[in-house]
Amino acid sequence: MALETGELTPLVKEELKYTIQTRRLAEGKEELQVQFEDPINSELRPDEVEKVERRREQNRLAAQRFRQRQKSRGGELQKKSQKLLSENLRLRREIQTLQTERDRLHHALNEHMVVCPYRNGGQQFIIK
Repeated sequence: MALETGELTPLVKEELKYTIQTRRLAEGKEELQVQFEDPINSELRPDEVEKVERRREQNRLAAQRFRQRQKSRGGELQKKSQKLLSENLRLRREIQTLQTERDRLHHALNEHMVVCPYRNGGQQFIIK
């Protein structure tokens, strides 16, 4: 049979069967008789067929709704991601602008302190 089909499965099954039989005989047990019966293929009643079809249809519709929700959620997440990236870019630009302004003011204050007549009198400003 294995030579006809080109599959090793029947050979493996036969080898396993003989291994089990040998072990049973070595343990003093009687030889195992295996009989496979073909499954009985019975026809479904009309109400059972209807129930199966109804269940398949419900399952198909539920799967369709699930796929639609997943697609919708994916689109929403993509929009949210794009919005967050834009906000991040805007905030980074604002940080850069504020740092530039801070540096400009710091430089102007340092230049002023050089010529300020009140720098040694009154309060001392410490600039970091």
